[in-house]
Amino acid sequence: MKFCFLGGYDPAYPRNTVNRKGLVRAGAEVEACPSPARLKFWVRYPALIARAARAWRGLREDVDAVFFVPEFCQKDVPLAAALAFLARRRVVFDPLASRYETKILDWRRRPPGSLTAWWNFRIDSWAFRLAGLVLADTAEH
Repeated sequence: MKFCFLGGYDPAYPRNTVNRKGLVRAGAEVEACPSPARLKFWVRYPALIARAARAWRGLREDVDAVFFVPEFCQKDVPLAAALAFLARRRVVFDPLASRYETKILDWRRRPPGSLTAWWNFRIDSWAFRLAGLVLADTAEH
């Protein structure tokens, strides 16, 4: 089984390390395709496409899940879904927490009825629907 970790994520983040080590321990081959998380998605997408293309050469044969999108990368799921669609594979998404819950309810950046709240809810919704598998670590999640 082969996976490509794709998104604007920190490879050293503990959850990524645990997921990557767990997959390797289970016998999977893992390719890292990160882009700096601080970049806006319209700048990050071209970098991710280039990294995925380089990884793709080694991942074409015998690939079960092409793209594993780590936590906090909801905006990267549509790109992963498009690339996975072209490859006829699935996207595995590990959200950890929703954007809406984090930015609107926890951090209170905007009120729940605002346009920003709606937009963050939409991003979550798209990410969850586009993924072939969404990981959750608690019953509440």
